Amino acid sequence: MTIAAHVTTGKGFHQDFLLDQLIFLANLHPNDHIITFVSDTSWYSTELPENLTPVVIRPAIRNRLLLYYWYNYRLPTLLNRYNTDAFISEALTLSLKTTRAQFLYISNNDFTTSVVKHKSPFLKKHFPQFISLSRKIFFTEKYFQNLFTSTLEVDKKKSELIFHGLASEYKPLNFLQKMAAITRFSRDNEYFLVPVSPGTVAQLTIVLKAFSIFKKWQRSSMNLVLLLFKIPKQDLIPNFELYKFREEVITMPADDGEESMLAMGGAYSVIYLNASFFPEPFGLNALCAGVPIVTIDNEFARYAYGNAALYCSLNEESLAEQMQLLYKDENMKNKLISNAAAQTEKYDLEQSSRRLYECMEIKSAG
Repeated sequence: MTIAAHVTTGKGFHQDFLLDQLIFLANLHPNDHIITFVSDTSWYSTELPENLTPVVIRPAIRNRLLLYYWYNYRLPTLLNRYNTDAFISEALTLSLKTTRAQFLYISNNDFTTSVVKHKSPFLKKHFPQFISLSRKIFFTEKYFQNLFTSTLEVDKKKSELIFHGLASEYKPLNFLQKMAAITRFSRDNEYFLVPVSPGTVAQLTIVLKAFSIFKKWQRSSMNLVLLLFKIPKQDLIPNFELYKFREEVITMPADDGEESMLAMGGAYSVIYLNASFFPEPFGLNALCAGVPIVTIDNEFARYAYGNAALYCSLNEESLAEQMQLLYKDENMKNKLISNAAAQTEKYDLEQSSRRLYECMEIKSAG
């Protein structure tokens, strides 16, 4: 089988679910050919499977007009050239000028703002056609699937929940590893870890105010470690020199290797306040590492983290209360850690990849 996919990826702080699945399938089916259409190949590893071919999109897609042009005047030619059996789109768009099997892949909440809330006139006009053309619509989260099928006219038989994989390197640390992390990152004091990314940086003031309240209530030696993902340290916190507990706040840049994993695995808890639904895996990575999380209370988070997290409103008092509860109640903390294994079990790269393949194989053959 020949599979092509438009992969909207950046290989940065977020996890590229579809690309991970395609790489897995390329290794699993060496006689198949997988083509990924991407904006550039500068971040591609030289160790990609031989049967996975990255193709740079030309002209570069910078707006909806170019997206429409590429999908309807360049993509059909490419699909014919590679004689594809299936094409997967992460861009909420399909080609209106090909009869080859096409599939939509939805891994974030962009469709609600672009389609349901009519932020994109292009999608408002064409998306019903894309739904009709799509053989299957793949979802990586139950929340996205429920929202999609409840707000748009779509045959529920087309809706396929496949989940996604998780970064396999995140695993619980042993006692000595945790002590090493505490020494290395937090001056021998336990710490709350905060992933600071484009999706969470706006909530940083709330986190600092909540930490102040927590310190006044508990008077503990707990520190706050800010792990920066694509966020510069300079001017990160306005008037930080006036912050009372600035000596207990430690800032460090994230990397893609062992140091970030060690910092997360050694944390007492991870505070993850992402107000958007884009694929940042920090919450799930923390659960995989056996670290309880405190996160925003919304429907998406409840689906993703279940009973393996504590939930707060987006204000400092609510967050401080949950930080204190986690700090004082060791039994609750252990229960959350125990629940994490069951909650993350469904995020399995092999199972999700095989399900993706099966659906394309059945439908494209038909």
